[in-house]
Amino acid sequence: MHTQQGLIKFIFIVIVIIVVLGYFGLNLREIMATPAVQDNLSYVWQAIVDAWNGWLKEPAGWFWDNVWVPYIWEPFVRVMDTVKDANATPIETPEV
Repeated sequence: MHTQQGLIKFIFIVIVIIVVLGYFGLNLREIMATPAVQDNLSYVWQAIVDAWNGWLKEPAGWFWDNVWVPYIWEPFVRVMDTVKDANATPIETPEV
């Protein structure tokens, strides 16, 4: 629930910022269409791609193959299959 409040708050803040920019006469479409902004966005995107390909791709792939899939994804899928097949929770609860 707390995460949803943060998301709603973020969306509200973005809307307020857009309204304030419009109030001061700034047109986001015109700003984004300028060559300088397009060049800056292209530069940042290329830096992100270079960082991914140069430094992050190999460690992220190792993490995905050796940590995420065997310890998080596969157990999650097994639990979901058990719940689907048995229509009950796979976790045993102690008797009171």
